[in-house]
Amino acid sequence: MKNRNCTRNCNLHLFLCTPQATVAPRRHGKASTKEESQETCQNCFTFITLSGKKATKKLTTGKKSSIISVLLILLLGNTLAYAQMVAKDSIIPISEVIVYGNRLTEFDAGVKTYKTDSLTQDQYRHNNLSSILEQNTNIYIKSYGMGSLSTSSFRGAGAAQTSVLWNGFNLQSPMNGTLDLALVPVSLVDQVKVQFGGCGAMWGSGSVSGSIHLDNKPVYGKGLSVRYGTEYGSFRNTSQLASVSLSKKKYIISFRGFLNNAKNDFSYTNTAQYGSPRTTQSNAALQQYGYMLDNYFKLNKKNQLNIRIWQQYSNRKIPPTMLVDFSKAIQKDWFVRLSTEWQHARALSTWNVRLAYFDEHLTYQDSFASINSYNHSICQISEAETKLNFLKYGLLNIGVNNTYSTAKVDDYQGMPYQDRTALFASLKYAGKKNNWKVNIGARKEVVTGSHYPKMLVVPLMPFAGADVWVAKKIVIKSNVSRNYRLPTFNDLYWIPGGNINLKPEQGWSEEIGLNFIHKGKECTGDSCSAKANRVGLLTMSSTVFNRNISDWIMWVPNGNYWLPQNVLKVWSRGIENTVDMTLNFNAVKFSLGLRYDYVLSTNEKVPVGSGNQLHQQLIYVPLNKGGVRAGFIYKGYGFSYVNNYTGMVYTQADDQAFINAFWLGNMIFSKTYIVKNTSLNLLFKVNNCWNKNYQVIAYRPMPRRNFEIGVSLQYNKK
Repeated sequence: MKNRNCTRNCNLHLFLCTPQATVAPRRHGKASTKEESQETCQNCFTFITLSGKKATKKLTTGKKSSIISVLLILLLGNTLAYAQMVAKDSIIPISEVIVYGNRLTEFDAGVKTYKTDSLTQDQYRHNNLSSILEQNTNIYIKSYGMGSLSTSSFRGAGAAQTSVLWNGFNLQSPMNGTLDLALVPVSLVDQVKVQFGGCGAMWGSGSVSGSIHLDNKPVYGKGLSVRYGTEYGSFRNTSQLASVSLSKKKYIISFRGFLNNAKNDFSYTNTAQYGSPRTTQSNAALQQYGYMLDNYFKLNKKNQLNIRIWQQYSNRKIPPTMLVDFSKAIQKDWFVRLSTEWQHARALSTWNVRLAYFDEHLTYQDSFASINSYNHSICQISEAETKLNFLKYGLLNIGVNNTYSTAKVDDYQGMPYQDRTALFASLKYAGKKNNWKVNIGARKEVVTGSHYPKMLVVPLMPFAGADVWVAKKIVIKSNVSRNYRLPTFNDLYWIPGGNINLKPEQGWSEEIGLNFIHKGKECTGDSCSAKANRVGLLTMSSTVFNRNISDWIMWVPNGNYWLPQNVLKVWSRGIENTVDMTLNFNAVKFSLGLRYDYVLSTNEKVPVGSGNQLHQQLIYVPLNKGGVRAGFIYKGYGFSYVNNYTGMVYTQADDQAFINAFWLGNMIFSKTYIVKNTSLNLLFKVNNCWNKNYQVIAYRPMPRRNFEIGVSLQYNKK
């Protein structure tokens, strides 16, 4: 039975002492800004909180924070002055700046990826990141309920082994190593990308099982765009969205805001209590609001500057589990994230300098348990890199990254810090006929911090991948990489239990995939031409992966408290299969998708006295996961249906307790009206349309059949 300290830890972070944490507390080319979206990298900074209240505790980061703050203020001042200059003089001719995509786009040889399209983004605009990933990928989303904590797990690893990046900067918390996906509104990003498999050479610590990318994609010269949307759902859920964007040839200024309120008072059958009574979910209300500002400027024909601000506040009541009658817990999260990037582009090279700073606040209050806890973390990221074209078909990337993190938590002694500096490089080369390309890369990192006896030198993290077209429509993708994850602040400094002698988790991953790609002639307008193929697009892929991670961190009993130790060795392997097809029938365009994953992730080394856990499947890792997706578009009408299967998952490390498998269906109906520069979109959703009674996390109820209806109005003027 967990002691009081571990229980308190659970209450603060909701997942440190949960079953998941018990096993693991955790073709190369140039893009024209006129035609393609600029993909930039940045992160988060913070100077104020959204709650309007002054923080009762201050966190200082020393001289380094002051220097970066001054740089950001100077950049903001120069940007505002330039915006005024551009407004007064709009006839100066400026040559188009050539920009490059981020590292994921350019060095993708051998890498399996997924990205959302504009239709998918629109359908889930009022939802959070967990919803769009759960419905459109085979990533296992561990959701504690509507509006509650949601984290990701794919390829047999936990949330701490998956990095989440906002335009290239890692958003994982330095305290627990994860990001709550329920706190990421889809409306604030233009595209979501997923990179499957280890990618530590690109993104550093935490990118063991893969990475999730949140991208903002500016396009110059689009003119004025204004949008407002509202959505109403079951259980007194409401969502409001508004955005304004002014896109000229020399600058883009964009604002997006949202407001969400929900009671989440759904009824469910409580199978954990005698007689399985019908119960109404209590203490589950949610209030969430925030905004994002995007600013992009062409300073001249070779230089660009962008600045982003993301500010958000969330107030969530934490509902009781099915084992207890009530809860008084409340969690408040608020942050401000800023980033800026300068880019200098030449004919054969580009140079980027990025700065990011984010300030995260979390309070947890439970009057019944007499808990009132405050957590505050700051992360500063600076990065510089260059990309050089050579020998016509080659691209070289060299860069340096520094990440400085510090935190003040009631259960830490003092204010620990961590300072990481990494040198990374990648080289891509393609064949003259573009029938093959290879990518090799590596990352070397050193770490200093509180209570480190000496500088920690992380072993070299290499990566090698290749795409080889063995036939006109068949390509083999393969890669091998070494990856790692540094211990979190909770692992190192939590009192009692923190262990400053922990080593990074590290290991190797390999994969190989066979892909078939057929592209037919697409339909245009309301009817297909006679020469258009019935099969517009057909892709089939099958990927086999293998990963071995040593020194996996696990919290184990140690007298009266729990202690993190490098005790596990985890072997993950499996196969992922996907089929996607579009069919053209005159004015109707059909789409069909199939997915099936088989993932075996087992303990190959366990703590002393835990022999019954050896060779057992990790908890909350489904052995089987799949889904089917179908839809059509016809003269502004749209329909899509998704039916996902989640296999049985174990909830105890000895695999003696489990949650049953379930199918979950969702439908979306839409209609779009367009009159000149204005479009009106109507949306109706049926969630859990077959009214299934299911759980994702043990004893955390999920809603039965529920509905959403929404309307949005958009005005565009060139």
